[in-house]
Amino acid sequence: MGPGPLADNGRLSASARDALLRVAGEAIATGLHDQPWQPPPADAAPELLVQRASFVTLHVDGQLRGCIGTLEARDPLIVDVACNAWSAASRDTRFTPVEFSELDRLGIHISVLSMPEPVSVGSEAELLALMRPGIDGLILEEGYRRGTFLPSVWEQLPDPRDFLRQLYGTTRADELVPVPWTDAEKAAFVAMQFDAQDAAYRGAYPDGEFLVAVVDGEPAGRLYLGRLPNELRLIDVTLVPSRRGKGIGTALVRWVIARAEEEGRDVTLHVEPWNPARRLYERLGFETVELRGIYEFMRRPARAQLNTAS
Repeated sequence: MGPGPLADNGRLSASARDALLRVAGEAIATGLHDQPWQPPPADAAPELLVQRASFVTLHVDGQLRGCIGTLEARDPLIVDVACNAWSAASRDTRFTPVEFSELDRLGIHISVLSMPEPVSVGSEAELLALMRPGIDGLILEEGYRRGTFLPSVWEQLPDPRDFLRQLYGTTRADELVPVPWTDAEKAAFVAMQFDAQDAAYRGAYPDGEFLVAVVDGEPAGRLYLGRLPNELRLIDVTLVPSRRGKGIGTALVRWVIARAEEEGRDVTLHVEPWNPARRLYERLGFETVELRGIYEFMRRPARAQLNTAS
């Protein structure tokens, strides 16, 4: 079982950080032996006994194996970490429980959270200007929905543009297989094509939102939206190959629809007639309005318009 980094913006001492990683490992090991984890001794470092919230993320051979945490401080930090470590190993419903055979390959990452501070911003640019890469996390709330961006995500996503460029490359990989270029030449071509596409999108949609989708604490794809009068334009949804076919794309489109509904906007998009995604769009209420070159232009009216029409 290997220790991993411990992201903390509350300035824990090095000894406290080491103690938390050790406690997390012990909690998992004792749990696998069906033994209760022993509470911390009374003489534990005071900084470990302060009520703090934490997240514990587990990886095996670099692959996510579990992630559980708390956003609100309720227990002493050392207890919170122990409970979350065992829960991540045994109760994350996305995975089967961690097994004995995996302990030697288990990586542990702990994020210790500070008290959340409300931030009110008027745009994505304002939010990005406030955030400190590698330090700050986010709790995003919109209506009844809430998402968490842990500080550790910065390690996976130090430069969102690099990720987006690599993601774009996966969409061109098959067509470049027969091309007699070196890997360096193909990479240069992909970078040039990505920069041209990105510039075209941002030029056509100056008020657009060019988002990176994060799933299980790791960048999983891109979601590009254009804001037009009375409509939200779904420009593009692309996922990394390992995340495709798992319902994530559908969930992202439903999120866009829900957001448009709250704003009273239609959702529009362009799609090739032969694209399998077209059937999904039809199931979600999109209808073809007209052909535009090789694309079908589809629209999903806002619910208020649907009700009026009926």
